[in-house]
Amino acid sequence: MKRLLVVLIVMGVVAVGWWAAQTGTQQNVFQVVMAFGFPKDGRIELHAVASMGMTATEPPRLDPSTGRINWAEWVDEHFDLRDAAGKRENIFFKSGSDDVIPVNKVLGAAEGYLFAKVKQGADYTFDYIPKRAEARRFRHTFTAPTGNVPVDRINFKRM
Repeated sequence: MKRLLVVLIVMGVVAVGWWAAQTGTQQNVFQVVMAFGFPKDGRIELHAVASMGMTATEPPRLDPSTGRINWAEWVDEHFDLRDAAGKRENIFFKSGSDDVIPVNKVLGAAEGYLFAKVKQGADYTFDYIPKRAEARRFRHTFTAPTGNVPVDRINFKRM
């Protein structure tokens, strides 16, 4: 009975995450949980949640030969982080957020975390692209902080 209850709860969390992603991507904003931490040598780490709703919208590709999910390809296709000069910054997928984003601060269920090192004080645009075949995207423009910034739910605006 307990096992069934756990399965039902997990299914509910996934369904709510999927619903939120579908509803959010039809609106003018899409919320992404973000934080900054660990400034060092003029750069600071950007951490953002890759929610289950995001991966439900367009799932990452599974490599049949290894059985591994190709997270690098999925991140590259669905996120675009650029500095003011238009240079694309590398974004990596991680399973954890090194205590920058505590699990209890995540909106919905986290599939994993996006990670990038950005230059302190520099301006950036950060885009989320729900579906590769569509022109629709959501953008957040920010100036990278010089010190740690706590977790916040950021509204990416539809472009």
